[in-house]
Amino acid sequence: MTTIVATLDAMGADTMVSRADGTFYSTTKIVRVKGDLLGAAGDAGDCTRFLDWAKHDYAEKKRPKFTVPAGDRDEAVLLILNSEGLFTMCTTDPYPELITSDCYAIGSGGDAARAAIMCGKTMEEALAIAAQIDMHTRAPFTIFKLKG
Repeated sequence: MTTIVATLDAMGADTMVSRADGTFYSTTKIVRVKGDLLGAAGDAGDCTRFLDWAKHDYAEKKRPKFTVPAGDRDEAVLLILNSEGLFTMCTTDPYPELITSDCYAIGSGGDAARAAIMCGKTMEEALAIAAQIDMHTRAPFTIFKLKG
């Protein structure tokens, strides 16, 4: 899967995508859309569809057909960071939900990265810790500031 972690001023992610056949490749998992930072975790194809849909303001007529069923562990989840805070949404419930904490993380390494941030680690350190624990998280890492 992946690791996407965000604080109220930045979002970071690993760059590895793993395939069911055991192969992997690197990609960027965070995009900037109209000033918001968006990171997606889950099925790679559905993540791409989710991020593309965000670029179209989540217009219902542009809503993609997601392939992973509701509740599946690979269902795509979106983490959104903007000036109003942190939000999350998934393909089966595409309405943003406010996260009322200073940090949050998604993906298979998300718990490790979030715990590291809560213990005072930098975002880069948190992603490196997640990579040590989660086999689906791998450097290099990308980090985007909300402003800048």
